[in-house]
Amino acid sequence: MNKTWCMSLLTASCLLLASSWVLTAQESTSKKDAKPASPDEMAIGAAAAAFTAAFEKGDVKAFSSLFTEQAEYVDENMTLNGRAEIEKGYAEFFAKRKAIKAEGTSNLVKLIGSDTAIEDGTFTVKAEGEAPVSTRYSTLYVREKGKWLIALLKEWREAPTAKGLEDLAWLVGAWEADGKENSVRTSYEWTPNHGFLKSHFTIESKADKKTVASGTEVIGYDPTSDTVRSWIFGDEGGFSEGVWTWDGNQWISETAGFLPSGQQVTASNFMTPGKDSFTWRSVERTLDGAAQPDIPQVTVKRASKAK
Repeated sequence: MNKTWCMSLLTASCLLLASSWVLTAQESTSKKDAKPASPDEMAIGAAAAAFTAAFEKGDVKAFSSLFTEQAEYVDENMTLNGRAEIEKGYAEFFAKRKAIKAEGTSNLVKLIGSDTAIEDGTFTVKAEGEAPVSTRYSTLYVREKGKWLIALLKEWREAPTAKGLEDLAWLVGAWEADGKENSVRTSYEWTPNHGFLKSHFTIESKADKKTVASGTEVIGYDPTSDTVRSWIFGDEGGFSEGVWTWDGNQWISETAGFLPSGQQVTASNFMTPGKDSFTWRSVERTLDGAAQPDIPQVTVKRASKAK
């Protein structure tokens, strides 16, 4: 494959358009500098892990047993007072919800007395076929009869995703597609505060396993035009800009850009979401105004965790 065709493919859409846990990148303290956790901190960590496991399983008895008798749960919509009310409220919630996967990330555990501690972190829930939902939480733990229990749990949503991007959140993660001559790999993540989606992609030749193109894509919401826009930057110097619209069934991206040689490229790209996959095709492609062949529909699949 020559580089001109490759960069035309790149700027037409980079094959994998846009992709969201969730989560903003966090800097972690190196093991070298980290202080070893105290027995109490380890016990609180175990209690937090038990909370996540009971929530994921929907085991309301195990879940409610992690709270004190007079515990309080507070979120943006309601307050539950006492273990009995918490158990009743979550029994109803667990009975109605879909099967989910849950993950808790503790950012802070601080002892504020011999039998009192606070824990802050992020809790992420992912139902099959839906975008992950993350909340922030702050927990007050007290020790009763040698066991750390939740006395107060406050939970609230993270900063809202920029308008227009929430419908693309499901694309966060790693994706892959294979063609006759090349394979494409890309991964998407949120920038801090979920202001943009950012990806890095690589197109590799199947014949010699060499990288024939790579680059970065940034997707954001443009409040001046109330549209989603994307910018693709090829590692060899090419770039393009796209304007996205949703027609109720698929995303349509109108792109225009330049190759490193200065040649202008344009294309209309269509992406239709599916279950852990999406289809993509590119039409009305031009190179310096001359019509180019369409790129037929390609199925892009979410990469397996093993990879």
